[in-house]
Amino acid sequence: MLQKISLTGSSVKNVDFGFNFDTVVNANDSGQGSLRQFLLNANLLGGDATLAQSGRTAGVENAILLLSTSDPNYNSTGNYWNIALKSQLPVITSKLTLDGSTQSGFVGTPVLRLNGSAAGSVNGLTLTTGSDHSLVKALAIQQFGGTGILLNDSAGNTIGGK
Repeated sequence: MLQKISLTGSSVKNVDFGFNFDTVVNANDSGQGSLRQFLLNANLLGGDATLAQSGRTAGVENAILLLSTSDPNYNSTGNYWNIALKSQLPVITSKLTLDGSTQSGFVGTPVLRLNGSAAGSVNGLTLTTGSDHSLVKALAIQQFGGTGILLNDSAGNTIGGK
């Protein structure tokens, strides 16, 4: 159960929230530390200029990719993480950065694979109103019944392979 904490005129230091809203630490379909949870968080937190990652533009959620090779969805033969989706990912409604080249082990070939073979006739990633000027790059998006990346009323985005 979440509790509301009110502070008046004081600073809180050295608080450990137990996780980071933008960190992807596993290749699960959902739950804390998943790509799906990052997208949900980005939609809720995006545009809030009071939330900034060190060295990053305030108000833009940047995926921090920290997947381990001990993840059960890591393919050691092919050196990639397989994110097998069971349903459509959340539609992206806020500006974000999802850059697969920042994952350890990236050397020119995507190491994150979004696999839609069990997701039905859905799109891989959908960017819509509010997600203008997002960056999506260095991901393998495969086997979706719909479009791999759908840009729906979103402009100025950068979609790249490497």
